[in-house]
Amino acid sequence: MKKYLSIVLVAIFALVITGCGSKQTIKCSMSQSTTGYKMTSDIDISLKDSKFDNMNMVINVTIDDSYLSYKDMLVSSLESEFSGFEQAYGAKVSIKDTDKGAKITISMNREEAEKFYGSKAEKITKKEVIEEFEGQGYSCK
Repeated sequence: MKKYLSIVLVAIFALVITGCGSKQTIKCSMSQSTTGYKMTSDIDISLKDSKFDNMNMVINVTIDDSYLSYKDMLVSSLESEFSGFEQAYGAKVSIKDTDKGAKITISMNREEAEKFYGSKAEKITKKEVIEEFEGQGYSCK
């Protein structure tokens, strides 16, 4: 019994050391407003072993009341814009009509991101990811 327990503990220890890797999550958000609409974007980025693992992005577009008659056109335009994204890269894209605009959800794993960017995922630090997104106007933590 002790021998069996020792083997199990060694196997668990080896799995923890080699298989799990370090995971980090970065959350970024941005809000933009202009005449007629407001857009908020929230992104959750996961790094595993200092490489991009996956990303989930939610973009909410809210239209001013005076422009609500154009909401269907907005949703149609977004659907057209993202129509080939899923097929070309494999990323999951969802566009939902909301009361005052649209909600776009995009999910992408490492392989899909490599297809999108046309290169293999390189090692990157959490700090570098935050600097990149903050350079685009996001606030990250």
